[in-house]
Amino acid sequence: MNCHWTDGLEQATQFVIFPPLGREAEFGAAKPRLLAHLKARFPDYSFGLTAIAMDDEISILPVCGTVGDDANGRLKKPPAMARMLEIKAAVGAFDPAGAGLS
Repeated sequence: MNCHWTDGLEQATQFVIFPPLGREAEFGAAKPRLLAHLKARFPDYSFGLTAIAMDDEISILPVCGTVGDDANGRLKKPPAMARMLEIKAAVGAFDPAGAGLS
């Protein structure tokens, strides 16, 4: 039997979005609309938007764990790559300067 470290772990449902470099203020101003857009598309997930960028493109990181007192944190299973690409496409379709979608 082939076991993986994620076997039996709860699925990650929280994501952190990093805006593209140079567009931090633009995305920050549209934060409520972006988060509402994502919640409508992915109702079982929660999203946060940082004020800092990591790359020229949108970056999305799943929150795959929690930190607890006395090392009692919990690990969570990362989502499938297909799901990550769906989320990235939904963020990429969002126009922070416009009515919601580009």
